Amino acid sequence: MLKIASIIGKAFALDELNVVSQAHINSDYQEIIQSLSNSRIIGKKTFNPGIEYVFNNHLMRDAIYRTILMSEKRNLHEKIGQFYEEKYARNINPYLELIANHYIYAGAEVKALQYAILSGEKTARLAAYPESNYYYEKAISFCRDSLQGYHIRLAMIKNCVNQGDANTAWELISALEQSHSMHLSDDYYLQKVRILTLKGMNHDVVNYVPDILPLIQKSSFKDSIRLRYMDALNALNRLDEFMAEAEAMRIAVADSSDAKLKGDFYTTMALMHLNRSEYTKAAEYYQKLRAQAEHSQDQIHLRIAFSGLGVVASRQGDKAQARHYYELALAICERLGDRNGYSKAILDLGTLLRNEGEIDAAIQMYLKSLSTAEAIGNIVQQSTATYNIGEAYYYQDLFDEALEYMEKALALSDTIGDMLGKTFCYDAMGDIHFRKDELDEAEAIYNANLKLQHELKDNEGIAHSIGNLANIANTRGNFAAAEELYLKQAEILSDVGDLDGKVRAFYNRAMLYLDAGKKDTAIELLHEACMLFEQCKAQIFIDIVKDKLKEVQDSSEQ
Repeated sequence: MLKIASIIGKAFALDELNVVSQAHINSDYQEIIQSLSNSRIIGKKTFNPGIEYVFNNHLMRDAIYRTILMSEKRNLHEKIGQFYEEKYARNINPYLELIANHYIYAGAEVKALQYAILSGEKTARLAAYPESNYYYEKAISFCRDSLQGYHIRLAMIKNCVNQGDANTAWELISALEQSHSMHLSDDYYLQKVRILTLKGMNHDVVNYVPDILPLIQKSSFKDSIRLRYMDALNALNRLDEFMAEAEAMRIAVADSSDAKLKGDFYTTMALMHLNRSEYTKAAEYYQKLRAQAEHSQDQIHLRIAFSGLGVVASRQGDKAQARHYYELALAICERLGDRNGYSKAILDLGTLLRNEGEIDAAIQMYLKSLSTAEAIGNIVQQSTATYNIGEAYYYQDLFDEALEYMEKALALSDTIGDMLGKTFCYDAMGDIHFRKDELDEAEAIYNANLKLQHELKDNEGIAHSIGNLANIANTRGNFAAAEELYLKQAEILSDVGDLDGKVRAFYNRAMLYLDAGKKDTAIELLHEACMLFEQCKAQIFIDIVKDKLKEVQDSSEQ
């Protein structure tokens, strides 16, 4: 009886014993169970509608399990699998993994393949990506059909992308190209573009997509790839090309009945406007996304809409409205069991608290976001949460703690091949050393970041790092080097059309001349910076420049 029970698992019921024992439960079994209970080997739990028995010590169960011959184990596992399959036939979804495991242990090829795939699909929907890939790997071991094997491997790649593990996804898709070249489909090309995007290789995306679009058969996949292309153009600040693509996509969306495509398009447009601080336009697209999601009952897009509206409200200073939207997003996550969305929503709430000056409360939210991301294996979200924890400590001038978390975030970004993530971490680490007056360490990190940004052809990032190096030269009193670097920074930002960044470079040069005692040149540059800030409608910087001008002019008159 203990052998049969050990096959079933840590917990078992009498009807389960009965199905594999080929004998009805009788008084002998009851006596045996009572004896085992008295010996504290098993215990009894009462539940509705019956009684369940459990091994009090899992080591006892494992020891008994190991004594069973392999052929007998397989036979018993198959019987238990068949029993559960019949017992739960009317509501089988909650028991898919249980049935799959028994058929896998039984080595029952057809059933193991069937239920491993079903379990992989189910756990993927729940964002349990490592668990999903476990079942897909088991499915591959039982799969004998090349095309079916291709689709299972492609599902594993999607899980890795959703999990944020670009390096593993890249390894898997490279292997897929070699082993299943005859099956490569539209979905394969979409996943490859998603991986390149995840790795921050936006230039590669922009070069790759025009070559593959003629190969795509289904319009839905073609449109999804074009949206990723737009995301890459947005990241590279190639706004004219982005808007041209957006107009073409707008026509495609208008003619499409695909609710998900419309939602994805609204999300891409909202993010573009959000990144450019065009909050009214961003809110318009998030409201369109909300209406579309409510109409199609797409809860994930609805959660994204609420989160986006929360970010817009937060940046516009309406903290109460932001909190309301974040709580709506959280409610959806809790209702769906969407742990991935929950991790992101908690992160947004943490950022809201941070902006309100409640840094300790923000850190607690970030830690919750991190632990949730770790539970589901979302490494991108782990990296983001870890970075935010480090940034929060930086705001508290706790530089050692900030540096510790930034180094962890850097390691996570390196693990998944997130090159853009690495540049953010390098930048923050350099700033921490700069604040600690560790100029040599800061300079080395800024130079490492500059090298990486050149590899990514990230001109705005290059300009930012050059500005950081100029700040170091200025702090060291090296006027000529600082001036040259600030001029180079302004030139690059002018070329990419970043007016706001260019003006900040002007302001930094003005401060440089002021520190060198060249007040007339400093005043001239401050006037020019003020006019450019007015073009940007950057009121906070206009006020800073005007205050500085008044201070310098007053000191000159004295």
